[in-house]
Parts: sequence; structure tokens; C-alpha cells
Amino acid sequence: MVNWPSGVVLAPFRPDDASEALRVLIDAYHDGYAGEFEGGDDWYATVSADDEWDPALVLLARDVETQRIVGVCYGWTSAFLKDVCVARVARGQGLGEALVLALAERFRERGFGAMDLKVLPGNAPARGLYRKIGFRDA
Repeated sequence: MVNWPSGVVLAPFRPDDASEALRVLIDAYHDGYAGEFEGGDDWYATVSADDEWDPALVLLARDVETQRIVGVCYGWTSAFLKDVCVARVARGQGLGEALVLALAERFRERGFGAMDLKVLPGNAPARGLYRKIGFRDA
């Protein structure tokens, strides 16, 4: 079971959420741990054209009060975690963990027993999160 931080709810992705989701992705990459955000302004057009894209695997965390997107997590249909990003204003509340665990649940529902991901060696915050929830180095 996923524990969502107070004041945040899981929301489905709709194409009209793409620009706001992109804002969260770009903002999160500015911390420098994950390198440069590769999606650019055409992020949605690029990812949605990928054979492994499924909008049901795009999880959005919305602030209940403002309805703004404060977290984005999405994966490929091969049970690969592509990205998880939390807006700076919403960090430190367990939102990244909740998003990753919710995506893992989606993959389990599809019959997968594991989820893969890649993380840069210098991305200590992400590595700590993944280690905390049970990921192991391959």
C-alpha cells in the first residue's frame, strides 16, 4: 500500500497535463544530480511516440489545495522506471517514494515481478530513495 503525503493525491495523466508535467521535470533536473533533462520542450511529443509509452503508466501527484502537479513518475511498458521527479516545493515528504511504489504496483498488476531503472552514480538523493525501498545495484 502506498502512503501519500498529506495534501497530495494521485491523479491520472491527460495530454493537456503535458506542459505542467514538463515544468516539474525540468525544475527537478535543475538540481544537477540527474544531469541534463533530455526531453526538451517537445518531451510529450517524443515520449508519447515511443512504442513503450502508455499514458496509464504516467503518474501525477497533485496538490489538493492548488491542483498543481507537484510530482511526475512514468515508466515504459517493459517495467522500466523512466523518470521520477518531485517539485522542489514538495520535497522531503515521501512523495518520490509514493510515486515509485505506485508505479511498481501498476507493473505488478501487469504481471511483472520487478522494475528496472537507471540512475547516475552521483545522484545520491535518488540512490538513497531507491535503496530505501528495496532496489539493488545490478
